[in-house]
Amino acid sequence: MPSADAIETYAARWQIETLFACLKGRGFNLEDTHVTNRLRIKRLLVVAVVAFCWAHRTGEWQHAYVKPIKIKKHQRLAKSIFKLGLDFIRDALLSVTYSLEFAVRMIIQFVDLKSSFGFG
Repeated sequence: MPSADAIETYAARWQIETLFACLKGRGFNLEDTHVTNRLRIKRLLVVAVVAFCWAHRTGEWQHAYVKPIKIKKHQRLAKSIFKLGLDFIRDALLSVTYSLEFAVRMIIQFVDLKSSFGFG
């Protein structure tokens, strides 16, 4: 049925589809865990969604303030915002180049809800 807000509805649906695509195969590979217990699935999903938000937020920061992602000829980004953030977090946590102090600061900045989401 035609709807006045069809574009907005589709955009919201597409964001959810993108989240699940990332959780299933673009970095988290949740299906590889073979978890079947409902409570464990729920807990795993909560952790994965928080990690997704952290990676996406970090990617937005990287793209806006550190190094913008190149735009291809067809006007799409060469790399997703999520992947940019996930790669940065992975490198920061696993590389000896970054100190533990820097990783802790990153985590604290993410958890700081007042600045991240405009509360307070």
